[in-house]
Amino acid sequence: TLVGVGGEKGFASGQRADARFNEPGGMALDMDGHLIVADVANDCIRKVTTAQGRVTTVAGRAGQPGFADGDGAAARFHCPQGVAVDGNNKILIADTKNHRIRMIAGANARVTTVSGNARTGAEDGASARFNKPMTMVLDEGG
Repeated sequence: TLVGVGGEKGFASGQRADARFNEPGGMALDMDGHLIVADVANDCIRKVTTAQGRVTTVAGRAGQPGFADGDGAAARFHCPQGVAVDGNNKILIADTKNHRIRMIAGANARVTTVSGNARTGAEDGASARFNKPMTMVLDEGG
């Protein structure tokens, strides 16, 4: 076990066994080798500094599901599941119950909506719609 304690769910940042997640979902390594984790039932995105085993929250606020773009803790997610990191260290998230693809970028962990809206569906183009996106995978082009 890298961080947390098996069978104990909750929310806590901190070192290894002190950290808690509530239904960890999608995971990806960022360009610095840190593990990015979608903490699904806590509605936030977490980072595990792999060398030290320290868990911090990148964006969102535990126990406050919703939708809001913004910096770090001001952003809101609703059951984010899929995570991918591009070659510029931008984190892409499948924000499942918001039916959107979101991105976290920069030192302020600015969260923006890349695509999708509150309406479910399957539509391409400028007014793309998703129905509970769950995974994120990037090709060589990012």
